[in-house]
Order: sequence, then C-alpha cells, then structure tokens
Amino acid sequence: TLLQLLLRIVTGVTSALIFVSGGLLVSRLAALHAQRAGLLLGLYYGGTGIGIVAASLLVPPVMEAAAAQGAPHPWQWAWILLG
Repeated sequence: TLLQLLLRIVTGVTSALIFVSGGLLVSRLAALHAQRAGLLLGLYYGGTGIGIVAASLLVPPVMEAAAAQGAPHPWQWAWILLG
C-alpha cells in the first residue's frame, strides 16, 4: 500500500507540474497571437471537459458493439478507445 501511495503522490505532483507548464506555454503562445488568445486558452483548459463529454458519448456504444461481437470483456474495447 505504501508503494501505491508513493506512486500516486509522484503522479499527482508530476501531473500538476505538466498542467502548469502547459498553461504557461499556451499563455505565451496566446500573447503572440492576441486575436486568438481566447480560443487557445479555451482549448487548453477546456480540452479535458471535451474529452470527458466525448468519452461519455462514445464508450457505451463501443461496449455494446463489443458485447454484440461476443467479447468476453467489453470494457477492454472501451479502454482501447480511450487510449
């Protein structure tokens, strides 16, 4: 359990650093292209929400198709889709 906790902490810290670094990069890019600043920032920060909505719309039909094909574990098809 301790190893899993440590890995989770490292993953969280790394994800935070990547998110902040990406925000810095996109804000600098937006400063170079002021007319598209809102679009660039919106895509970066809204991208996660777009992915969540897309997954909620795509995963159920993919799992149904997998079950119709006789896949023993339809969730595996969903994970491949999300990957």
